[in-house]
Amino acid sequence: QAGRRVRWWYDGARVRIEDDPEPQRELVLDERAPEPLRALALLWAETRGFAARAQAPQGSSARRLRCADPAVPRRAFSVRAGCDGWTLAPAQVFENAQDDGWLAWNWQAEDGSPCCAVRSRDGVIEVASQDLGVPQGDPAAFATSWSRRFEAAWDTDGVALAARLEQGVRAMGAPARARSDEDRGAGTEWTSALASAAALLALCAALAYPRRPR
Repeated sequence: QAGRRVRWWYDGARVRIEDDPEPQRELVLDERAPEPLRALALLWAETRGFAARAQAPQGSSARRLRCADPAVPRRAFSVRAGCDGWTLAPAQVFENAQDDGWLAWNWQAEDGSPCCAVRSRDGVIEVASQDLGVPQGDPAAFATSWSRRFEAAWDTDGVALAARLEQGVRAMGAPARARSDEDRGAGTEWTSALASAAALLALCAALAYPRRPR
């Protein structure tokens, strides 16, 4: 059968052919990776059939979410920035985000200037700072935006998880309007709303589309 993985082996009397199970794909999450990116990445891994781990052997093909090495040139940052209807408050951004073949994920700061706090290359998503602050904006848009970026950077096949979430949002109605900073607390209510968006993402992935066999 086309696409079937098999292995051949000789038991001393005859040649045997057996199905060779596909090795489980891995996602390595840096313990320093900021929330809520780490939480969304864990959910993404679960719905896409990846095993989330704290580390992987050298040379592994595992995808990775990590904080940049201390030697990577960065600069302090003091304003909010983002895209797609949400903002974060990174403590640092990259100085030369596209050095050595990295793909910069450009955001727009509140003052209108571009900046880059996240970049990707070869299955790795790298964050400039451990501290991204409390997210603000639309939690559903945040979950959709980041799942789309995870799909692009980690190059998975099948229907993009972002599309599943967007389809679920349309089916269940438009998300509530994000409240202003004045009527939003220190972040706990926003985090709760994000958890609801993440639950919706998981529901759409589980009900609307079959999982890829591990």
